[in-house]
Amino acid sequence: MGAAVIRLFAVLLCFTAASPALAHSGSVSGGFVGGLSHPLFGLDHAVAMVAVGLWGAFLEAPAIFILPVVFPLVMALGGVLG
Repeated sequence: MGAAVIRLFAVLLCFTAASPALAHSGSVSGGFVGGLSHPLFGLDHAVAMVAVGLWGAFLEAPAIFILPVVFPLVMALGGVLG
């Protein structure tokens, strides 16, 4: 029981000590429209989409068709969870 309390305390300490990631600071124009348009027009997302397409082409069928569909779905799921 003592080890569980120590682990819980360590996890809570990590949560309180963590700072926000701010991964997109400065790249989003701000506001609701900026947040919605960034996944479509943000350079980091565009590069990721091209990389997924190239990866699917490298893996050939059926990945060439599945990866470009799954990538935006997973990205949308991450947005919903966020």
